[in-house]
Amino acid sequence: MFTSNEWNKNKLSKKAMGKKATQIVLMSSFWNHVVFTLKVIAPLIHVLRLVDGSYIYKAMEKIKETITKSFINNESLIKLCIYNN
Repeated sequence: MFTSNEWNKNKLSKKAMGKKATQIVLMSSFWNHVVFTLKVIAPLIHVLRLVDGSYIYKAMEKIKETITKSFINNESLIKLCIYNN
């Protein structure tokens, strides 16, 4: 974007703030920091998606099924393990 003709035609590219933004974004150290940040954040985002998505609900249902099978003849233990918050 900052090297495009469209940016150069934009009035913001002529202002001090636009020039500073261009300078920062074109620095290799800026992109090294971006890569570092993505390496740190990507696994965290993956975990958050698991927790936020339907995966966690499917996993909880699987756990309930496993507990129920483990205590097939003991309804009170099933209720204790699954529904006792």
